[in-house]
Amino acid sequence: MSRAVTAATTLRTRISGLLRPNARPSDLAALRIATFVVVLGSPDARQAVHAAAQPIALAQAPAGGGLLTPLHALGPDVFLVLQWALLAAAACALVGLWSRRSAGLVALLGLAVFGLPNLFGTVRHVHHLVWFPALLAASPCGDAWSVDAWMRRRHGHPAPPPGPAYGAPLQVAWLLAGCIYAFPGLHKLLSGVNWAWSDNLIHQMRWKWLQVGALPRWRADTWPTLVRIGGLGVLAFELGWLALALIPGARMPLLGATLVFHQVTAQLMFIRFPSLWVLWLGLLPHAWRGPVALGLVRRTGERVSDTPIKATHQGATRQTRWLLPAMAATLLGGASVAGVLGVTNGWPFACYPAFARRVGAEMPALRVTLRDRSGHTRHLRPWRWRHGDRQRRWGQQWRLVLERDPSKRAAALRAWWRHVDHGATPPQTEVRFYRVWLSTVPEDQGRERRAELLLTVPAAALPGVAPAMRRE
Repeated sequence: MSRAVTAATTLRTRISGLLRPNARPSDLAALRIATFVVVLGSPDARQAVHAAAQPIALAQAPAGGGLLTPLHALGPDVFLVLQWALLAAAACALVGLWSRRSAGLVALLGLAVFGLPNLFGTVRHVHHLVWFPALLAASPCGDAWSVDAWMRRRHGHPAPPPGPAYGAPLQVAWLLAGCIYAFPGLHKLLSGVNWAWSDNLIHQMRWKWLQVGALPRWRADTWPTLVRIGGLGVLAFELGWLALALIPGARMPLLGATLVFHQVTAQLMFIRFPSLWVLWLGLLPHAWRGPVALGLVRRTGERVSDTPIKATHQGATRQTRWLLPAMAATLLGGASVAGVLGVTNGWPFACYPAFARRVGAEMPALRVTLRDRSGHTRHLRPWRWRHGDRQRRWGQQWRLVLERDPSKRAAALRAWWRHVDHGATPPQTEVRFYRVWLSTVPEDQGRERRAELLLTVPAAALPGVAPAMRRE
């Protein structure tokens, strides 16, 4: 009987630990600092002005991001102000000055500043730069290691004790991180075991090498069996992330494996994602020390906090109690729905890149051919241009050449050409746009295997090529 009672007590304790986890204020503060270090260092925080200057004819709103199109009309000057306001708010949140308000302002401005570039080209998966500030805005993230905490101590307020007020948002953070990994793993699994146990992963790597225009130091594609075993390891890692994140004792090994995973993908596929692995460093204190045992805290006489110490009046307490659950439901609900549906091109929620679609040894691209009156022909290959954001440029090319509606495709190609042109093409020059299929075999160096004419436009209808764009 005593064993049954002990087992029941242990089960209740574990369930209570999942539902009402305890943590120290400094654990949550570490996540705050890591989050806003990432925001301030992110190049995506500085791309909205360039996006606002692009023609709206090239825009394609991501799923759920319909409001981004009217926001584009605000123009580059307004987005420059919004961009600097976001960076200023992130700096305040980093040092813990008006911590929650600053974090909330970063999340609100981030919807526009991080979102607008997603109208043009590939949707960049920086959604966590909105999710985590929003989560921190709904939690007492400034109760330690902050200007706010220093000012409260100067006014005689005691340091807040550990409690669920700090553990609950950290639990949500672990779950959000689990969504980032688990759903891509799910869609890889749904595409079949051949995602891993075939040449698919070799082709995936070669696609990235051609996009980047470089080869890794170690050619993993020459070891096909090792690559297939690695593919099975990726499936196990991503699918197991969420479950391991709920086990306190597994969190440190999990973070270590995650950092190794990102370093391997950086070396083999040039997918670096520093904004993710730097952010996870903010979870290290919580993973290292583990959750605070409620019984231990009470035995040592330390008070347990249900709400942050700043919430001294009834209204603030009520706000704290409903705001975090509402924010957690919004963030986890949005991330889960997008993850289950496999919506990789959504904003502000999306399934992170799954690479679930199996690819072959050919990759689509855009080629432009100029033909003058004398019959002289010149080819422009935008996929070879070195300037700017190559990832977004590839995404934009694929949107242009893979658009199925001929009229929409023609309008987009014309708008794109006007955007890259400064009147340098000689008069009476015919412009032709081709969908080409490039060999991804590294030894072929992007050789065109086949081409399909998409559009022919006389020079009178379009200006020419920008001088900076002529280099190949």
